[in-house]
Amino acid sequence: MKNSNTIAFRLVVIIVIAFSFSCKKLGDSPQPVGSKNLAASDSTLYTPETIFTAEQHIFTDIHICYDDKVFLLENGKLKRLINNGLVDMALPGSVYTNFHPTFLAISKDFTFYLRAATGIKIIKGGQVIKEYKVGQPPLQDFTTETFGERNVAVDETDQSLIVGVPRLFNPGLVSTLKITKNGQASLLSQDDGETKGGFFTAFDVGGAPGQLWLTGLSSFNDNYYSQLYIYKLINPPFNYTLQHTYGIELTNHSPFPLEGQLDAVGFNVMAAIKISKDAKTIYLKTGEYDPILQTTDNIGGVLRIRDNMVTLIAENVENKRMAISKDGKTLYFAGKGLYKINF
Repeated sequence: MKNSNTIAFRLVVIIVIAFSFSCKKLGDSPQPVGSKNLAASDSTLYTPETIFTAEQHIFTDIHICYDDKVFLLENGKLKRLINNGLVDMALPGSVYTNFHPTFLAISKDFTFYLRAATGIKIIKGGQVIKEYKVGQPPLQDFTTETFGERNVAVDETDQSLIVGVPRLFNPGLVSTLKITKNGQASLLSQDDGETKGGFFTAFDVGGAPGQLWLTGLSSFNDNYYSQLYIYKLINPPFNYTLQHTYGIELTNHSPFPLEGQLDAVGFNVMAAIKISKDAKTIYLKTGEYDPILQTTDNIGGVLRIRDNMVTLIAENVENKRMAISKDGKTLYFAGKGLYKINF
């Protein structure tokens, strides 16, 4: 009986390893946020549920596949969340040689993209299929000191990568670099040194294929706020055109409303943005801006945009990195610990 149990256990382990990288490919056709003008359906303030505390785990990124498998990066290693426990992913040891990834993206075709200060590794089937090294094309203009450790996203239009890179004039803020599947690269947001609408604190790719969402940093009388920009890929590989700008500007008049119709609200500085898999919901994480350190604070509120209505759904949430489940019913917050909201 003992031998039978041992054999059964080994089979289970083999099955878990074999399917641990699966991201079920679905025939979704994401669309931009709808144009309905409905009242916010849920004005509840949620309190995130604790999965891990900061004393237990520190994560640098989180991503959810289309089959709802949850992956995290902790201490430069890729892990999967299974039943509120962590499982190390079975990757060759060479993946981590002189490579300490801090950000993660996963495309619909089961490809994993790991980003470190030294470059980007592309993994499929548990093996590295391509590597972009800092100092070499297409990252020849960067060093390990200037490439930074910003997030990365996949544009499913052509499986290109959108990569956050530090600006030359303001290294604490983000430009966006697109790297095509064949290794071509070009800056999407220019590093021209302008402040208003010119700097981005966070970005994501979602909605219709070829749709890039950026959160811009603006200021008025030493007060900082954000606007939300939506770009669409018009002529691949690099021509994105601005489609919409949301978020009213700060003035000497009364403070702008923070909730309500999307075209009638203002936004505090945003530290993160996440598009749901069905493209019907946008999540924004705010964070106080520090002009000296040129960073956004971890602690802030969580906003939800649905049916063109902006609603505050949580306050004083610390972690910046977010991920939303396929069905849109669970929102995760990773960083100092791991938390979730079940809707």
